[in-house]
Amino acid sequence: MTSSIFAQFDGGIYRVSSIKDNIVRLVSDNEQDIKKGFVEKVYPDIYLNKDSLPRLFIKEVDKTSLIELYKITWKVIYKNGIFELINENKQDVIIGTSNAKLARIYKMDRVDKYYYEKQVPKNEVKIIKERKDLLLQK
Repeated sequence: MTSSIFAQFDGGIYRVSSIKDNIVRLVSDNEQDIKKGFVEKVYPDIYLNKDSLPRLFIKEVDKTSLIELYKITWKVIYKNGIFELINENKQDVIIGTSNAKLARIYKMDRVDKYYYEKQVPKNEVKIIKERKDLLLQK
């Protein structure tokens, strides 16, 4: 959840799963987008529990057909540190960092070779949403 790329296309805002050259892959969870040319994602047979996976709809478009393309990054201020937002629910957030010194100060758990996380009450943090416009070449 640290960051995601979004695009405005044909009256909607869509998550972007990939950008290759000038081709942008848009992702929707709205079946109505089939009317806009989206195609339902077919999961490979090797996927376990594929029936429980979300129904997604995909469309690849030329970058020039987009109205906007931007990246949203979520950061969390916890006490005096700035962390990545990993996940959240109604009461808590999971924050993360690769900064070992910061992780020691805030008594974070090591979850990977170079990454640390901690679950903290949501009322002890400030969540910041940063938007960065990405270049559309037209």
